[in-house]
Amino acid sequence: ILSCSGKNDKGAYSSGTLEATEILVSSETAGQIILINVEEGDPVTAGQVIARIDSEKICLQKRQIVAGLEELALNLQNAERAIDLARDNMDNTQKKYDRVKALLADESTTQQNFDDVETALKSAITKYNNALTSLDALKAKQKQVEAQLALINRQLADTRILAPVSGTVVEKYMDQGELAGPGSPLFLIADLSKMWIKMYITEADFGRVKPGGAAWLETGLQPPQTFKGTITWISP
Repeated sequence: ILSCSGKNDKGAYSSGTLEATEILVSSETAGQIILINVEEGDPVTAGQVIARIDSEKICLQKRQIVAGLEELALNLQNAERAIDLARDNMDNTQKKYDRVKALLADESTTQQNFDDVETALKSAITKYNNALTSLDALKAKQKQVEAQLALINRQLADTRILAPVSGTVVEKYMDQGELAGPGSPLFLIADLSKMWIKMYITEADFGRVKPGGAAWLETGLQPPQTFKGTITWISP
C-alpha cells in the first residue's frame, strides 16, 4: 500500500490481507437437499436460488390446510343461512307476541296463551344469538387456519435457499442428498465488490496518512495490478 496525505509526500508503505464481508447462508427448515445450483468460486446475485430442500411433506400439509379452508367456507355459508332463518323466526314470533299482548290487555286471550308466546319469543331470540355466536366462532376458526396457511407458505418458501447478497461462493458446506436441519450452514458468500485491508505503519509514517486520503494497492500477481482505494479509518 502507498498512501499519500500531501501532494509531494512519498507516502507510507505496508502490507496486509484483503478481507470482504462474508455472509453465512444457513437452512431455515429441515429436509433433504435435492438441488445445489452453485459451487465454490461461482458468482451469485441477490435473490438467486442456490439450493432447494425437499418440500413434499410441506406441500401435503398445505393441501390439507387448503381443504380445511374450503370446508370452513361452506360452513360459513350454512351459518349465514341459519342466521337469516333465526332472524325471520324471531321477527315473526315478536309480531305474534305483540298481538297476543294486545289481546291480553283487552282480556281477549288467556294468560297461558301469552306465557306460551313469551316463552317462544325468548327461545327465538336465544336461537338467533346462538346463530350469531356460531358464525363468529367459524370466522375465528377461519383466521386460525389462514394463519396456519401463511406459516406453511413461509415454510415452503424456506425450502428455496436464496443468495442474500450478490457476491462469490467461497465455501460450500453440504452436498446434494445430505440432510439439512434448521440452522445448518450451507454456503459462505463473500461480497468481493467492497473489500478492505488493515495496515500497520511505523510511528514515523503517522503524519503521512489521514482519513479520506487516497491509497493504492498493488497485488502480488505477475504482472502486478494496482487498485485505488480510500483510507476510511485510523485507530485512535
